[in-house]
Amino acid sequence: MEIPRTFIIICILAIFALSFLNAKEASSLEISFPSNSFRLEAPPTYCGIDINDSSVSSTQKENWLSMAKVAVSDWKDSLQSSETFNTSIWEMDYVQVTSEEEYQSSNCDIPIVFKPYPDETEFKFEIAGLFKYPPNVVEIFYLTPTLCPTSSGSKIQCYDESSYRSNDQIFTILLHEIGHTISLDHYISDDNEVNKKWFTTDPPPSVMIPTLHFNPSLQKITNNDVEKVRAIYGTDGFYAFSPKPAPPPSTPSPIPQPIPRKPEVIPVFPFDSIELSHDVLQVERYKKETLTIAGDVSEGIFLRGIPVYLVVFNPDSTTYVLKITPTRNGHFETIIQFDSNSQKGTYRIEAYYMENHDKNADVFFDVVDKGDETGTAQPGSVPRLDSQTQSEAGVNSLKIPDWVRKYAKWFSEGLIGESDFTNSIEYMIKQGTIEIQDLKPKSSIATQRNVPEWFKINAKWWSQGQISDTDFVKGIQYLVEQRIIRV
Repeated sequence: MEIPRTFIIICILAIFALSFLNAKEASSLEISFPSNSFRLEAPPTYCGIDINDSSVSSTQKENWLSMAKVAVSDWKDSLQSSETFNTSIWEMDYVQVTSEEEYQSSNCDIPIVFKPYPDETEFKFEIAGLFKYPPNVVEIFYLTPTLCPTSSGSKIQCYDESSYRSNDQIFTILLHEIGHTISLDHYISDDNEVNKKWFTTDPPPSVMIPTLHFNPSLQKITNNDVEKVRAIYGTDGFYAFSPKPAPPPSTPSPIPQPIPRKPEVIPVFPFDSIELSHDVLQVERYKKETLTIAGDVSEGIFLRGIPVYLVVFNPDSTTYVLKITPTRNGHFETIIQFDSNSQKGTYRIEAYYMENHDKNADVFFDVVDKGDETGTAQPGSVPRLDSQTQSEAGVNSLKIPDWVRKYAKWFSEGLIGESDFTNSIEYMIKQGTIEIQDLKPKSSIATQRNVPEWFKINAKWWSQGQISDTDFVKGIQYLVEQRIIRV
């Protein structure tokens, strides 16, 4: 039977149209990967400082310091493997010292310090690591964060003294913070659904995404990271901003070829001002409160049509991105709305423009329940959650970080699939993030293949605070017993 020519033409046109639409959709995604304003002036030496915490075992201390050495080596190997002519321009060294006093007298450029939690009063939100410049120091925070109730009924950030972050998390945090020391800032998309996938289900395209991946072993140094460092420092590598010239290759090429010089990316401070309408936003039931963010792009770099990216860090360290096109004079302004269901605590906003970020322009604000301005940690005080406090808070049998509510909410709204959600729960159980007890013997055969609809409703209610942690975990326990979740 001969197929009509008209039918064939229609099929070809349909295929072409679909390809065009897919190409258009793929090309619509915009990526911002700014540099920060810190520049190395020579190949760096990192110092791992011995951990002064008697509650941490010597084995664990050695393990973390060993990870720091490997993380530096991974960056060095990644950069040197991309270099054709002179690998010495990407040298990165690591030494271990016993104290900060020894570091001061050594040739170390950037110390790596392990601490239980941040001591800066402005960091009242969950933060896993930090690169401070000046004084050029990497800090890694190893205690697991959680929330503790206050006498007023609100909750503040606190830390579980008996629970450390997993080794995978610590190593990924090290890779990420070392990335900041070589001038990289956060890798983001202008599509928040894509950003969510990068830290929940998909392997991220950069180790520098702003949120720690749900499965941190997937967050690795990529070609995007290496190429960005090379774009910043050019063909002289870490000597690009040094008064000393780069050394010649140790093994000259048998056929000498000229290496084109690539101009280095000089640090830029992109904003004249960024201001918020509120330092503290008080919310109550059935009402929305509005926060206004306004600022001005520096006249010296402003180009019409180039957007400003605002990266909003929630108190649980999850993020979302706002994309704003400034007016013809470089002014930009937008709003965010909050209500009683919004996360309580301290929010941080980073602003990027033309692939540049100045951390001194970061702004902070608190969201608290109306009448309560003590919903976040007070200056000079970041509490630890010891065993006595756990008992008083009633959380000694449950350890569910508040950020898990986000995943439950996304699952209940269909933003992530069933398999993604169950795989996430399985991973959290195996990592000890969620603890379930008193399991009945598992059925040898799954009586149900899919997550029941009632559990999806439970997830929604739990994400909104309408049912307790205990009720939510009972639902997870049922899924494990029915072999819908396999652990």
